Amino acid sequence: MLKALLVDDEVNNLETLEFLIRHDCEGLEVAAKLQSAAAARDWLQSNTADVIFLDIAMPAENGFQFLNSLPVHNFKVVFCQ
Repeated sequence: MLKALLVDDEVNNLETLEFLIRHDCEGLEVAAKLQSAAAARDWLQSNTADVIFLDIAMPAENGFQFLNSLPVHNFKVVFCQ
């Protein structure tokens, strides 16, 4: 089972994406839903994900800035808007 991390500042987007993954993506589980790049970075310090569904436009730090702040990328990225 692959683990997905969902990162989006809008709760409705997180809920919709989680629903779609749970109903349409066999073999993929939602490991966490987070509303900021900072929270995602903290989560990744003690957890792993196979794929990150990442919002591009978030306040304070966008998706590209988040990725550039990580020393290692051991996951795939799906950009969301």
